Amino acid sequence: MLTPQTFAFAQGAMPNRTGPVAVVFAETVKGLHQTVEDCLAVGFSAVLVIDRTHREVSFSGLEMVRHIKCSFQNPADLALILNTLMPVLAGRWVYYGYCEEFLFFPFRDTRDVRDLTAFLENERRESAFGVAFDLYPQGFEGLTAEGLPEPLYFDAAGYFHKPRFDGPDPVDRQIEVFGGLKWRMREHIPWDDLPAQRQCLFLAHARHKLRPDLRFEEAEMNTSHCPWHKSPTIAIASLRTARGLAHNPGSRAKVSKFLAPQSEEFNWTSKELMACGLMQPGQWF
Repeated sequence: MLTPQTFAFAQGAMPNRTGPVAVVFAETVKGLHQTVEDCLAVGFSAVLVIDRTHREVSFSGLEMVRHIKCSFQNPADLALILNTLMPVLAGRWVYYGYCEEFLFFPFRDTRDVRDLTAFLENERRESAFGVAFDLYPQGFEGLTAEGLPEPLYFDAAGYFHKPRFDGPDPVDRQIEVFGGLKWRMREHIPWDDLPAQRQCLFLAHARHKLRPDLRFEEAEMNTSHCPWHKSPTIAIASLRTARGLAHNPGSRAKVSKFLAPQSEEFNWTSKELMACGLMQPGQWF
């Protein structure tokens, strides 16, 4: 699954040797350029596109982007790729996401991701807890165009969390989050795909290993906040659920629209996500 190109990258073919890195897994080319450009806009020093589509994609003019063709199918494949890159990117913050996903963090409108990671390091955190929340148009017809649909909506209420259990006991500061379009359409979603939490911004280190379910082997890396107070969290705006429902014949036959009473138009601001509780600033002001 890992190609020679991937190993060549792992040996140091980085456009920048310092600063945070975004890894974008391209399941499709729809929205790929918008995703990459957004990563650069929020302060990532380099973007690595892992592309399984085998389609020709040009990133001319974007010197900070590396494009690698590499097949992947499931979270275990992503874990293998990220674990391969971990020693090479040691000491740098890494974010991973998919095509048509956009990273939000507190005060994104006036600060960049390097400000966030600096604060997390001051808190002695090596990961940020995240929630991938669903974006969607009014219905399937809004997903036919090549670009991002407009307008887009999200569930401003209805997300909930519960402790994660290991046997009969809850795990310290680890939670599972549910809600959004996935939860409302859960009869069409595999159970393993329902949780919305994602530990996808972390400080790379050779000792850090991701499990096949994309949780870290080290328990502290999976926590929602540090032991002494609440920490900043992140949110990932994602069109993946809406796209998946649109391509699933079963859901297309039964779902007429995505909108629900709790739907609100998404204005692409961090303030609205903090207001509805999808992320929090912790002690970061």
